[in-house]
Amino acid sequence: MADAGNQVLLDCNVTGVDSQSGTVQCERDGQPVTIAADTVLSTIPLPMLVDKLTPQLDEDVVGAARALHFRSIRFLNIMFDMPQVSENTWIY
Repeated sequence: MADAGNQVLLDCNVTGVDSQSGTVQCERDGQPVTIAADTVLSTIPLPMLVDKLTPQLDEDVVGAARALHFRSIRFLNIMFDMPQVSENTWIY
């Protein structure tokens, strides 16, 4: 992504996403940072993300998002010298 001219920031604690101004607010190394963005790729679990969005979403949408449960998943990828191991490639 960075090779395509995109900015990739790691180790940032996102504190807000403002769709009207097109900015993301975060803390990095204890300092507040505001980033202008046309597009944001979020890895924040949806129940946590809805509380960071401006303008605030409808309460029924926020409630539905907060009701979702998530769990962290760790992947171990192993390379095999064969074209395909399985057709099942998605985890839900």
